[in-house]
Amino acid sequence: MKNFLESIELSLGTKNWYAALAVALTVPDICGALSNPKEGVGQRYKKWCHKYLVPLYTRNLPGGEVVFLSADDTYALRCAYLHEGADAINDRGAPNVLDRIGFSSGGAHCNRMNVNGVNLLNLTVPGFCKDMISGAEQWLTDMDIDADVQSRLNEFVVVHTSDYEIAPGVRIGAS
Repeated sequence: MKNFLESIELSLGTKNWYAALAVALTVPDICGALSNPKEGVGQRYKKWCHKYLVPLYTRNLPGGEVVFLSADDTYALRCAYLHEGADAINDRGAPNVLDRIGFSSGGAHCNRMNVNGVNLLNLTVPGFCKDMISGAEQWLTDMDIDADVQSRLNEFVVVHTSDYEIAPGVRIGAS
């Protein structure tokens, strides 16, 4: 898991915003699959977001608690971005108030507005990605004592950077 999180950080460091965002949006998929492999994709994605991401996007304002980015909206964004390269989420059945999530490389993070009747949440890619990393790090801490999750983590994909044996006696070169 740490390799994926480092990949997000590296992408942010090189201003590869699209790659950073794509990998960040897969974090709940990966964590959810590792902790609840028999649960449906959407359900486990939203469950993970509700626990590890939504609290970072919830504010106590004078009128009460406001959730700027819900688990449903995040899942809708994941589907729109990863499957279509889009940021419009209003046609994905998300039951919340957002129509679109806009991203910028800097500026105000987590700024909700209505522009020409479109309910928009503006997020910075670095802010969103760092929030995903923070959620994943907390999840990793929570899963430290879960033997099943630890076992599945040991079966995680590894990109080898030098020669290795794919099977006894079968060497593969990384170059």
